[in-house]
Order: sequence, then C-alpha cells, then structure tokens
Amino acid sequence: MNKFLSQVLYNEELKNKFLDEYKRPNKVVQTLIFYRYIFQIAYATEQQLEKDIYDFNDKELRSLIGSYKNGSLTAVQSVISVLKKYLDFCVSKGYIRTNLLQDISGHDDYMQFVDKNVQKNKYITMEELEHMVSSCMNYQDAIIPAMLFYGFKGEDCSEIVNLKNEHVNKTENKIYIEGRDQWFNIDDFLMDIIINAMDEREYNKSNGDDTVTMKSRYYNIHQTDYVLRVAARDNGNEPIKPINLTSRINRIKTFFGNSYLTITSIWYSGMLDMAKDIKAEKGVVEKEDWININIRFGFDASYWSVTKQRLIHVLDNNEKEP
Repeated sequence: MNKFLSQVLYNEELKNKFLDEYKRPNKVVQTLIFYRYIFQIAYATEQQLEKDIYDFNDKELRSLIGSYKNGSLTAVQSVISVLKKYLDFCVSKGYIRTNLLQDISGHDDYMQFVDKNVQKNKYITMEELEHMVSSCMNYQDAIIPAMLFYGFKGEDCSEIVNLKNEHVNKTENKIYIEGRDQWFNIDDFLMDIIINAMDEREYNKSNGDDTVTMKSRYYNIHQTDYVLRVAARDNGNEPIKPINLTSRINRIKTFFGNSYLTITSIWYSGMLDMAKDIKAEKGVVEKEDWININIRFGFDASYWSVTKQRLIHVLDNNEKEP
C-alpha cells in the first residue's frame, strides 16, 4: 500500500456501500482493491473542495481524472469506468439526477486525459536501456531492467527471480525460463549482464553515489543457486523476494532521473521496441504481430488487443524515437 495515500475515504459510508456491490463471491478481490485505490487518490481533491465526487461539476470531474496522471488509454478508461459506476450508483440512490461522465465514451474523449509526460517517459528505447545499465554500479541491479526489456517477467517477476545459474547456457547464448519450460536465445548484451551478475560477489548499496551517508557502502552477496541474490547474512538457498526487485528499480529510476519508470513499463518498453522493428520492416504492425509480441513476452496471446491499445499511440506518434 502506498504510504502517501489516504487510508480513509471521503464520505466513507457511502463509498463502502458502493464497494459492497462488488463483494459477491464471483467478483475478484483485486477489483475491490483497485476501486478503493481510485477513491483513495480522489480523497485529497474531495477534501479540498469539501464535497463528494458525485457533487463535482463537469470541470471538477475532468480535473480529477487528470490528477490520476495516467500514461495510457487503457489506464484512463479504467479510472473513468470506476468513476462512472460510482456516479451511476449515486444516481440510483437519489443523490444526483444525472451522471456527468456518461457521455465520455469515444476514443478522443479518453485520449484527452492521457498524460503526455507520463506517456513519453514511461517507455524507454534500447539506447536508453543501455545507458541505464551502464549507470548501474551493480550487475545485480542492471540485470532487472535488462531482462524485463528483453521480455522476461512472469507473475511477480518469477522469470527473473527464479533464474538459476544452471539455466544459463553461456556457450550457446541461451537461458531457460522454468515457468515457460522453454530455452530462449539471447544476444551478447544480455548474456554479458547475466554472467556478470552471476559472478558478482559485492554489492554497492549507494550505486556509487558518494553523497549518500551510510555506515558501509558495500555488503557481500550471498551465494546461492540463483542468479539474483541478496546480502550474505541471508543464509537460505531461496530466490529473492519480488519486493527486492521493486526496491532496486526504484533506486535505478531515481539515479536515472525518470520517476515514471516501473517494472511493468520497462517490460512494455521491450514490447514497443519489438513493435517498432516490425513496423520498420513491414510498414504496419498487424494482429498476428501483436499476438507474437505477447507470446514472446509471456503475455496471454488472447490479450493482443490490450497490448496494441496500450502501445499503438506511442508507436504511431513516434514519440520515443531517438
């Protein structure tokens, strides 16, 4: 949970009644978490205006939607969908007569709320990945964005944290991804990072930043069967926890100076790079191409349209070309 988010909701009794509508057994718990998250972000605006979302006028609602700083069409649609459902609920309970968001439905309507700064900076190019990797003092850090960009992620980054030394074929430039039961050919760039991460014995906690004050800048890396490891004080032979990857990515993006980067956005950056190569070769990225991109990145092929919808605007607008 984000510690900066309000843990209470404005007009909490009413919002909890709305959330209760989604507590039926056939509803996914994650849906409730996301809906509550939308209300948590809205809390500051509601408190400032001293009124519930359902009392917002058109301008205030649009300002609220913009405050979510969504960098993709899909994300904007998700936010507006929740707000629409809440306003429909308030209409049904007699709090308001009409839902002011009901007419927002077309592509252009949604696109006006896509934050161009987020959209432009959340995806990186291959050149930016190389710069990011070269900025890392630890190969144990560099391997994370590199593998994400090359299409290895899995649920909770399982494809990265579960990569073992025995899964790395240095001779043939291949790695074995256990979750997919498949060997993948990789290039020298990624293989070099993986091998150096395997061989690394000491971790620089400040990534070379001498301005950071700490008792010791280094710790010895515990040796296990896994490529990614933590401090030597941890004696088990277990994969590192996904939260360790999140912490390392946060340090990298701070050092790299791009607060918009996330594990997911770096993973999608690799998809975008693959789509760019296809477009450069064929002039267009077709349905079959999006399916193949999903398959390569371990994403359900049936969700090819989700990937297309997320990336097509960046691809068409050429916003991240070097």
